[in-house]
Amino acid sequence: MSEGQAHIGSRRARIVGWVQRHPSATLALFVLLLLIGFVLLLNRAVYLRLERQINEIAERGDPVTVADLIASDRSIPDGENMSAALLKAARQLLDGKDVPPELSALLPIIGTARATPTGVPIPRDQLEIVEWYLAQFGEDFRAIHEALKSNNGCLKLAWQSPLSRMPIPELKEIRTIAKVLWLSAVFAAEKGDQKAAAEFLNLACSVPSTLRCSNPPLTVILTQLSIMNGAHHHIERAINRIGLSADQIAGLQAAIREHETPLDLEHSFQVERAFIFDSTLMLDRRPGEVRRYQLQGFAKRGGVHGLAAIRIITYLDGLRRFNELISAVGKHDLDALKKSRAVVSDLSELHKYQMSDFTLSIPGNVRAIEWSIRARGTARALQVALAAERFRMDEGQWPTSPHELVPKYLEAVPIDPFDDKPIRYSIIPEGIIIWCIGEDLKDDGGEIASLATRLRTKDCRDWGWIILNPELRGRPVGATTQAAGEGGDQ
Repeated sequence: MSEGQAHIGSRRARIVGWVQRHPSATLALFVLLLLIGFVLLLNRAVYLRLERQINEIAERGDPVTVADLIASDRSIPDGENMSAALLKAARQLLDGKDVPPELSALLPIIGTARATPTGVPIPRDQLEIVEWYLAQFGEDFRAIHEALKSNNGCLKLAWQSPLSRMPIPELKEIRTIAKVLWLSAVFAAEKGDQKAAAEFLNLACSVPSTLRCSNPPLTVILTQLSIMNGAHHHIERAINRIGLSADQIAGLQAAIREHETPLDLEHSFQVERAFIFDSTLMLDRRPGEVRRYQLQGFAKRGGVHGLAAIRIITYLDGLRRFNELISAVGKHDLDALKKSRAVVSDLSELHKYQMSDFTLSIPGNVRAIEWSIRARGTARALQVALAAERFRMDEGQWPTSPHELVPKYLEAVPIDPFDDKPIRYSIIPEGIIIWCIGEDLKDDGGEIASLATRLRTKDCRDWGWIILNPELRGRPVGATTQAAGEGGDQ
């Protein structure tokens, strides 16, 4: 026997002897090795599952990376783009000096002064500040009017990673333009200029269209909703302040109908999913265009960390739930709301350690669905309100039912997207009230924000509008409104 073979035999004997002397330790070591092997296999399996899930998303054409968002973006030349033309036209307005604090306190909408309830005149000191402020932008208004004539708008986004830190300064700028248009409509109404008020309100209805884009982030959608709701509020306010002519009201009715197209929440949620991918995944490009993904924080360890599998399983579960939400959004209707709420209700059964970036974002996205449905409902209610005002101007009285408005003033009675029933309508002592039900999916009899507390909508359960009788316009109205009777409800 050679010296080397003797050495190997001696080592083997020592190992066998140690195993015989320490059976418990040997068993523990064996179990530990099995556990390590199991963890390695589990990590490998969940990583492959993660890659497969995300590649399936990419194969459907949905965005996964910043490069995907850039590649799928629709582009319009600046010369034909309403969004670019609007921002250029309003440059002086946007680059103007900030309003001094002492004046901001007296400036509604733009400043910090609270606007008076609908139908109530603006105090004289506020009106003087509004006139001073708007006088600076005479030329801008003409340019803005020209820019908004086109309906071909596309917001250009400067995609970059990380997406969560990507600035979108255009949102604040376009919202500022919308606020100035609202303020201009309010000022025109205070001066009794129906024509100017209607023109500014028509322009304000067009502003949300400038924020259209192929891949809208959720912040873009929420800004569109905010601008749309603001324009509708000021239409109600102008009518209740000075009234508008039948032709002007018909024009506003057409503008609301034209821009009622549901916002693209499905693509917005796909972009939100890409935002989460961008902040949590590391893309590893391999030959043959095969995409491999690793969760950030574990990639440097080569994917063998014991907690990696647990984290990815939680991540995949959140991704599955988020994909269900995207599938649910479809139409902005009752079915979409019920399906999205079912996704949220399942989250209540999860422990904190089972939450991922996807599951944490779901409640906010469902809230966006609710806001979008509400916006559709209130827009439809406002169409009924405007049609009823035209009916009153022709007939000398309010219609007893919205069905009387068809077909002369409405093509059909609009449907409440919260419950698929006709928009509600009632005659009240002050005028008429038109509403859709709220997120509680119950008809609370038109408990919308009362006229005296228009800005405090926290406790409102229905959403809609009140159009005052002509003799009450321009006067404060009590905080409570009672239905005229059972026969007036529809």
